[in-house]
Amino acid sequence: MMASIWGAALAALVLPAARAEPLGIPGSWALDMRVVSAAEIPVIGEVRSTTVTRGLLERGDGSAEDVSRLTVCDVGLTAQSGPIRSSLPEAFLRAFPVRTVSVRLDEDRYTVDLGVTSLGYDPVASDDALPSSSEDPTVVDFEGDGAPGFTVHVDVPLFPTVSIHLVQVTQSVLEGVWAGPDRVVGRPLVSRLEQRVLGASIGLFARSPRIHPVDGAGSFELRRLPDGSTCEAVLDLWDPL
Repeated sequence: MMASIWGAALAALVLPAARAEPLGIPGSWALDMRVVSAAEIPVIGEVRSTTVTRGLLERGDGSAEDVSRLTVCDVGLTAQSGPIRSSLPEAFLRAFPVRTVSVRLDEDRYTVDLGVTSLGYDPVASDDALPSSSEDPTVVDFEGDGAPGFTVHVDVPLFPTVSIHLVQVTQSVLEGVWAGPDRVVGRPLVSRLEQRVLGASIGLFARSPRIHPVDGAGSFELRRLPDGSTCEAVLDLWDPL
């Protein structure tokens, strides 16, 4: 019934035309990304939620100047509707692999292609199709908690904490501009956001509402860090999620 208020974004669009030999940006950067999604919930109507991702962006090994490593340091979920609260288990963050992303600079425009992020299933085995059932052989136990897909814990009035098991795919690009020598600001452009609920600890919540990104509602910020920084330095920059 209400599952999509916990999903959204970690996040490819066709990159804007760039000048010859676009360069990535050297060094370590802290990322704060906010993606807003909306779900159509029966009776309630449209419910919006924000997924906040904090990450560490680092230059790669030098083999390609426009390639960087992205480590997810923290993820927070905020429902913009009443007293609903949701959270991800610590095992969710531990299960996130370090990813390679494309970073490009064209004059004052900064672009990070986050590519496709698939959670809770094997996109190669599924031929990029999102599973619709926990019995689908392409579904994986993302956090190793014994449940299909990845798990979100939800606190809703009048109910005990609900565990919802989902699969999700996102495809996104960050487009921004320089706001100083050590800061980039902009918006995430989400070209794909699909999510399905595979099950829940209370059957009432084991449904998959329609979900879509809210255009123009998200934001991101990059701040330069000293080389060799870790997630600890990233998390020190902003209030805890």
